[in-house]
Amino acid sequence: MQSYSAGVIGVGFIGHKSEDSHLKAYGDCERTEIQTVCDLRLPASVGDRDGFAGCHDYRDMPHLDIVSICTPVETHAEIACHMAAYVKAIYLEKPIA
Repeated sequence: MQSYSAGVIGVGFIGHKSEDSHLKAYGDCERTEIQTVCDLRLPASVGDRDGFAGCHDYRDMPHLDIVSICTPVETHAEIACHMAAYVKAIYLEKPIA
């Protein structure tokens, strides 16, 4: 069975802290492997100790199969346009513009 590399940009409430966060959903799915998370204020509780890389700038993320953009709405368009060249799928819940 094929597996997919995944990343989360923005590890606040929706990205990391909520019961049904994107990070938890990827972790619970046997077909996805979390490769990296990204946040300007990356909490110490997320990242290397959990078995994946952390970064502060989405432009430093490795090429992934899937990325969730969980940042404030006003940043969605810029991040989605940049990531579209590097990923197979973008998960974006809110408007991009």
